[in-house]
Amino acid sequence: MSNDSSPNRSFPDPKSRFDSGSKSRSSPSVGSPSDHSLGETLGVENSRRVRPQSQWEQLLSNRKWILLLLFCVTGFLGLPVLWLSYAFTTTEKIVWSIVTIAYTLMLIGACAGVIYWCYLRFQSAGLI
Repeated sequence: MSNDSSPNRSFPDPKSRFDSGSKSRSSPSVGSPSDHSLGETLGVENSRRVRPQSQWEQLLSNRKWILLLLFCVTGFLGLPVLWLSYAFTTTEKIVWSIVTIAYTLMLIGACAGVIYWCYLRFQSAGLI
């Protein structure tokens, strides 16, 4: 029978390779700020916190700019930018896509109505 206090292992503990040597293996302090993650131990830092964002990434993370782009500049042609954005959840992206498409179709319909109204006025004036 094996003793419960010292388990019989045929392979080394994976955490033992990454211990800094200052801590005892019998009482690891999990979650303490001084602990190193696997990535930090291997020299790979968390790129989302360390790496500065490019201007493009900052714009994609800004909800106001994305909505301004959709409603004032591009209409439904801005939907790929909405779906690249990290600032919206998937549900929000679906809702904003539907709203943007409806808004764009209403604008196109309004423009078509104005053009048709102008056509009728020109026709009644005998210009066409």
